[in-house]
Amino acid sequence: MNKSRKIIFSLISIAGIILCLLLVLIIVTPQLINLDTVKERIKRQYATATGGEIEYRRIQLSFFPRPHIVISE
Repeated sequence: MNKSRKIIFSLISIAGIILCLLLVLIIVTPQLINLDTVKERIKRQYATATGGEIEYRRIQLSFFPRPHIVISE
């Protein structure tokens, strides 16, 4: 029993750590996407893919109810 308790505790601990890391990623990702360097890279990739230009002010990233990106202004 003692060994199985250790295994269960280890699995629960690992799952908790992964959940915390995912939560931090969900909170931090929108701020990282709106950095100027990321904006320029998105503009450059859009221009090469479509041959057109895009201007925007903010990108909103949402994970729920399903992952999607909203580009505004």
